[in-house]
Amino acid sequence: GVNAREIPLDDPETMRIFTSPEPLGVPDGDPIVGHTGTIGVPEFGTAFTRQMLVDTQPHEFATLVRLSGFSHGTDVWAGNIHDIVVNGIAPTDKCVGCRDDIMLYLIDMGMEPKRAFKFMEAVRKGAIHKGKPWPDGIVEEMQQLGVPEWWIESCRKIQYLFPKAHAVAYVTMAFRIAWFKVHEPLAYYSAYFYRRSQKDGFDAESMLQGIDKCLAKINAIRRNPNATAKEEDLLTTLEAVYEFYRRGFTFAPIDIYKSDSYKFLIEDGCLRPPFVAISGLGGSAAEDLKRAQDSGAKFVSIDDISDACPKVSTAHLDMLRKLGALGDPSAGGGILLVERAFGRDESHDASRPHQVERPREEPIVHEQPLVPMAGIVDLVAAEGHVSHRDVERFVVEVCVLEAAVDDLRGRMEGAGDARGQAVELHADEAAARKRLRHGGEERARAA
Repeated sequence: GVNAREIPLDDPETMRIFTSPEPLGVPDGDPIVGHTGTIGVPEFGTAFTRQMLVDTQPHEFATLVRLSGFSHGTDVWAGNIHDIVVNGIAPTDKCVGCRDDIMLYLIDMGMEPKRAFKFMEAVRKGAIHKGKPWPDGIVEEMQQLGVPEWWIESCRKIQYLFPKAHAVAYVTMAFRIAWFKVHEPLAYYSAYFYRRSQKDGFDAESMLQGIDKCLAKINAIRRNPNATAKEEDLLTTLEAVYEFYRRGFTFAPIDIYKSDSYKFLIEDGCLRPPFVAISGLGGSAAEDLKRAQDSGAKFVSIDDISDACPKVSTAHLDMLRKLGALGDPSAGGGILLVERAFGRDESHDASRPHQVERPREEPIVHEQPLVPMAGIVDLVAAEGHVSHRDVERFVVEVCVLEAAVDDLRGRMEGAGDARGQAVELHADEAAARKRLRHGGEERARAA
């Protein structure tokens, strides 16, 4: 790993992102990223502080410290130093950013240190702003020492000033994080998205499905005058995700066998999101999934996951499936179901979802392209219930029901060679469901 304490605080490429996103490989002026590369960098990642960077164009660490004072103070930047800088009255490094700036500047101008300290205290507490008397004769003395009027008036407006020691500590931390963003981007995004997901600020549905969907969500929130506080918070993460995509990075799918509970894992140049990246899926449910994963269990049905992870809701399972966390049937790796082919009577074991395997020549009825397969495993043949042999035969019979799908042959040809692949059998066609259900009930009664 990298020792953060050894990161140079004058690294040129890191310093550049405070004035342009180009070191990140993103063009300057991108409609979302803008004119800096500091999205997600503490102290400098908000819209307010990014605009401050645009206005001041800092090129030195000391200037960043002063900007931290501007942003943390009250009535320091807006309506005060902002106007001085953008109107060209004085450069940023001559303005008051922190408490210490007042005392050190006045001492440098020739004022007695104790008197300079007393004036600093009056300004940083907002006493002068509130109308309390200035130290006796201080204005005249500053004028005699050559202190400019704009500087004196700026002090009059200030309500609160940040200590410089705090500003230095904050900016040091921020610069080190920015270094990782430039030089170790996947490590940076992994840590950043982890922190956002801990605050329910990561939404897998809008963030893991490509830059277009991410951009659409950003624009929807920006255009909504009634956006909620949660949506505004989500916007912060969406901007970072957009930048992540713009830099050429991608997310691997959430995977029930590979994802962590909380951490964004770096895999082959991608980030694999954790289970908590799904909005609303809390730590308990994520840990449930991870425990089942660590046990080495292989899930053959949604029921298996529900049984192993009781804290994972049906809604979360649906989202996991939608996001591809249960595998891709076309690649033969999915958790694939014969879902309630015998109706929704839970008293029948054969009404539970079951894994489909062992391809054969008979096609099956399904919403997706048809494939040749048959054979159902993990069926429980309890007394009075449908036997494994009967269930398999009924499924094969349904598969060849020409009445169920008129263009069965055409769909089969369009599916190509799916031999060896498992698929989800969901007998939605009414004829198929009726045939299975009635046939099953007759065999059960006969037993």
